[in-house]
Amino acid sequence: MVDIALRAAVALEDEASVEVLDLRTVWPLDGDAILESLGRTSRVCVLQEASSSIGAAGSVLSLIAQEGFELLDAPPLLVAAPIAPVPFAPELEDAYIPSLERVVEELRRLGAY
Repeated sequence: MVDIALRAAVALEDEASVEVLDLRTVWPLDGDAILESLGRTSRVCVLQEASSSIGAAGSVLSLIAQEGFELLDAPPLLVAAPIAPVPFAPELEDAYIPSLERVVEELRRLGAY
């Protein structure tokens, strides 16, 4: 999802400043980098290809809630696949995975909060 995040940042460059943090690995979770980025931006959008009920996003959001809550100016946002099995057909899979358009829309909503 890093490519989608970077393309969304470029798409919004005239509207907002978007910082993309590529964690690369989630164990150990780079909590310092997450909290430093949150301190600079005061907003967070966690993007993952996995369903919203699983994946590393829960750990990231938990860290933010426990250690960075006072840094937030808006509720944390999670953009993820729906809680459903991954479809087999390529067209349905494309609709299942968060798209560039959806990420840009959600980032606009987060920025407007």
